[in-house]
Amino acid sequence: MKRNDSNLKVYIISAILIIAFFGILFFIETRNISILSKLTSTSTNFKRNEAFDLLSTRNSELLEKSIWKIEQMGDAATIVLIRMLEKSRLKTYEKINIIYALGRLKENGIASELVLIEFLSSNNPDIRAVTAKSLGKMKSRLSVPYLKNRLKDKSRWVRTSVITALEEIDSEDSRRILKEHKKNQLLIN
Repeated sequence: MKRNDSNLKVYIISAILIIAFFGILFFIETRNISILSKLTSTSTNFKRNEAFDLLSTRNSELLEKSIWKIEQMGDAATIVLIRMLEKSRLKTYEKINIIYALGRLKENGIASELVLIEFLSSNNPDIRAVTAKSLGKMKSRLSVPYLKNRLKDKSRWVRTSVITALEEIDSEDSRRILKEHKKNQLLIN
């Protein structure tokens, strides 16, 4: 009889944990839907900070909508994003989202380019790859020599991102570097 009682307790505890887990998922999803409806509306009830807070989401639809909202903010958004990157307690995906958002802004200055160039030397290949793509989207000529150094990166994704970035920058230097790189690749193969 004791064995059945202990099994019953395990089943009850398991059921409670499963219900709690799905309850939390439901709460998060309804919160995301609420925020998503605010993001897509044109009302002014949506606070600017909420768009920046959403950069810590893993939901790609929310991320895209929040970046769109941030893009509408102009120059002030660049400053806020740079300050966000200075926080040391950011998770990797949060850094990636912020770097991605920074690269999407239309008006970026030299400060954002310098901040992103620093992330090209990150220990994390995902951060290096997204940084390269962002610098490409920004058409950062300043980053070309740093991107060139990443053509020898261990990570294939980083190297591919760097090539894409250099193509997007499309400067005399970036075209020369790409031509040299292709020539070297032909010699290796």
